[in-house]
Amino acid sequence: MNTVCTPLAAVPPIAPAERVLTDGFDASAATVAAAVDSHGLACLRDVVPHDWLTAARDFVTHSVELNGAQELLVEDFAARPGTFAHQLVSDERVEPFMRQVATACRAGVGFGDGAIESELRLVNGPPRSAKPLWFHYDSTAITLVIPILIPTSTPGRSGELVLYPNRRPFRRRVVTNILEKCLSQNDFYRRWFVRYPGRRSDVRTEALEPGNAYVFSGYRSYHATLPSPPGSLRATLILHFGDVHDNSRLLNSIRGVERTIRRSIRTRRSSPTVAVQSSKCAWLAD
Repeated sequence: MNTVCTPLAAVPPIAPAERVLTDGFDASAATVAAAVDSHGLACLRDVVPHDWLTAARDFVTHSVELNGAQELLVEDFAARPGTFAHQLVSDERVEPFMRQVATACRAGVGFGDGAIESELRLVNGPPRSAKPLWFHYDSTAITLVIPILIPTSTPGRSGELVLYPNRRPFRRRVVTNILEKCLSQNDFYRRWFVRYPGRRSDVRTEALEPGNAYVFSGYRSYHATLPSPPGSLRATLILHFGDVHDNSRLLNSIRGVERTIRRSIRTRRSSPTVAVQSSKCAWLAD
């Protein structure tokens, strides 16, 4: 992925609401955690209301300037008051639900200040380079993906989520985690991994549907996004929760350096609201 910094256009604030997702979505946290552990992925069907999706689609189609970029990742997007993402994470049931699922998946996981990490990710058509799919691991115990716009094309060309579920355990030692990510998150390894015949039986490909929400362990599952067709726009809101190595001084130091780099990028681009993809400068800690 390329690093992209671009200002976001002003968007009219969305009226606050105590509840955004449908009633009852959070009633089965234990069942969701069991599905994630057994199958690698849990789908929460029809939990995202039409009005919320409409507001989110209006924003990504009219208020985000891609400026020809193939991909855009807006970090901490839900921290922007008045946006559809802030409205969702402010739902009083979302944080407890993610906490329960993360705890069920990983006993003793850290929660820091309890904040949900968020990203707005946009993909504009197919990749323009010969680079392999961006397979990676997340730093958090669970990842929740909410599709906003998903293109429709042939299988394998519709922006599907592809993952090798629960491929690794939660690592006890942060050094093991870092070394593992150094190995698995480079282009040579990614190419070798997807071409190895023995891996094909392990892969899970999920066609994402707006209106649903998808939960998996981003820390344990090696995952990526399949290509989108030309002329299409793919948009997802991604939420992360549960720090597996929250007490690590090493990772905290790395993250401090990453924050400094990102602030420097924002300063150079002279924009208070920018999108910075995290794979290049934060691929070990994130």
